[in-house]
Amino acid sequence: MTVPAHNGAVATCYQCVTIRKSAVDGIGVCGICNSLACAQHGGLPRNRPAFHCSRCIPGLLTQSAGGSPPSGPGPGGGAGTPGSGPPTPGGGTGGAAVPAFQSSLDFELQAPDLAQASADQRGAVELDTVRESVRRLFGLYRDERPRREDFLGRIAYEVREPVQDEVGRQMRQRPNAYAYWEERGGLDGATWTEVDAIVERYRRWLIEGLLPWMVSIHPVLDENVWVGARDEPGGMVDVLLLADAIGLQAYSWSLDPQRSPFRRLDVVAGADPGLVVLAELYAQSIPAYP
Repeated sequence: MTVPAHNGAVATCYQCVTIRKSAVDGIGVCGICNSLACAQHGGLPRNRPAFHCSRCIPGLLTQSAGGSPPSGPGPGGGAGTPGSGPPTPGGGTGGAAVPAFQSSLDFELQAPDLAQASADQRGAVELDTVRESVRRLFGLYRDERPRREDFLGRIAYEVREPVQDEVGRQMRQRPNAYAYWEERGGLDGATWTEVDAIVERYRRWLIEGLLPWMVSIHPVLDENVWVGARDEPGGMVDVLLLADAIGLQAYSWSLDPQRSPFRRLDVVAGADPGLVVLAELYAQSIPAYP
């Protein structure tokens, strides 16, 4: 799809151009990823010294959901260790002393244009499903049954078809890519090579990045502390802010929260791995029969 001309202007919102295929003036440069964003794809949190785009604000929402505890060692260990992937909002060091957002309403008041634009996606995220996602996240942390290998197998299953489509496109477009992969098993060999690379990247994140990412939300690594005992209200983590993070990510990337984010290779390549994993767990947690 061709992006429409915009009266000669070049300062357009990155997400509008790349995801929505439209040209809208940008109003700020994200202090984390340096992308230019419009008012419907960014905001200026009062407790952060820079403008943030809507792809980086979900990280602030997840940290704020746990109250953004002070950095430093906490129960479970691992605080102060940056996870893999892009820089974590707030520094990736176990959380900032002051949350970016005190509540979901506070987020909406601080970034009204972004909040209004993403209201449908954020409002569609079911809170009970968020709680179940958190419980499954702790299953990955403890590696039950073993949960991690099952999760990585699910990744391989979900990415295989889109990877095969993209490898096929590359081989058709580029004679050198065709020659390269023909020497290495053709389309099937190329597909499994790329699938294995994605799975290995997330395997490393589960080993090295999962713990510090969870500690950055809340240092007490107990699901009952986070979201309360099953079938009981309560918990230290604000599930509405977690729902905002999931919904805002869906809005920013034009995702369907009910489908695996691993079906979208641009998301796999460019999004925060912690949020991709959380979105995958959310999709897995949706009841088959409401």
